[in-house]
Amino acid sequence: DDSSNLVLSTMKSFETTLNREKFVRVHNLIINIDKIERFNSKFAEIGNSKIPLSRNKKEDLAKALANT
Repeated sequence: DDSSNLVLSTMKSFETTLNREKFVRVHNLIINIDKIERFNSKFAEIGNSKIPLSRNKKEDLAKALANT
């Protein structure tokens, strides 16, 4: 499903409503880890999009993916 939603809320507030096992915040994005096709030390890839990762977020993402 490629639908999107408009949410009028802060990222922090919205993030708290999501399942932490399925979603992770990376910079100014919240991504569904089920949609991640691959990642390395610099990027997570979803389709043709490359999402930059900081060192801390890379570790958070690796932990989240290990729990799926």
